[in-house]
Amino acid sequence: MHFLAFNKWLFTVGDADCFPSVPHGHYKRKTKPWPKLNPYIGVVFSSMQTEDVSSRLTKKEMKLLWNESKFIEE
Repeated sequence: MHFLAFNKWLFTVGDADCFPSVPHGHYKRKTKPWPKLNPYIGVVFSSMQTEDVSSRLTKKEMKLLWNESKFIEE
């Protein structure tokens, strides 16, 4: 099962990878290792220790994500 947020962040159940959070979003495909989205704080990582500040979710996007029933189910 999976959920695609904003037509670009793919969240999947049972992702073996736990960075940067559980759950987290992969950009468009699960097979792409980077960038990744931490949905709790809206931060996008372009690598293990590097934040992509320009891609950070806005407060409005955070509210939309957390009010999406499909995301909550995941």
